[in-house]
Amino acid sequence: MTTEAPPEFVYGLAPVNDVDANTKAINRLAQAVEQLTLTIMDKGLPANLQAVQPPALAALPPVQTVTSNGASAGVCPVHRVPWKMVPAGISKKNGQPYEAFIACPERGCTQRPPR
Repeated sequence: MTTEAPPEFVYGLAPVNDVDANTKAINRLAQAVEQLTLTIMDKGLPANLQAVQPPALAALPPVQTVTSNGASAGVCPVHRVPWKMVPAGISKKNGQPYEAFIACPERGCTQRPPR
C-alpha cells in the first residue's frame, strides 16, 4: 500500500477535515477498497484468496396477471394474499345452502376476484 497523504477531497465529498467521524471512516474504507482494486488489477488476485461463488438464488414466485381494473387476478388487491377457495356448504347464520366461491382469506375482507 502506498504511504501517500490522503487527498484533501475524497471522491468529491467535503474536505476531510470538515466532516464527522463517520464520514472520515467511510472515506478511509473507500480509499482502501480503491487501493485494493487497483492492486488486484495490476498484480492479479493473491494466491491465498479464492474467488467466491455467489449463493444460488431461490426460484421466483409465478407471475400474477393483472386485470383491467389494476387488481392482480390471483391475489386480493387490498391484502396482497392469494384467494382461498371456500367449498359449498350450509350457512351457519340462516341455514341456507350456498355454492362454492373464492374470497380473500383475511377475516372481514369483502373483496372477490373479478369474474
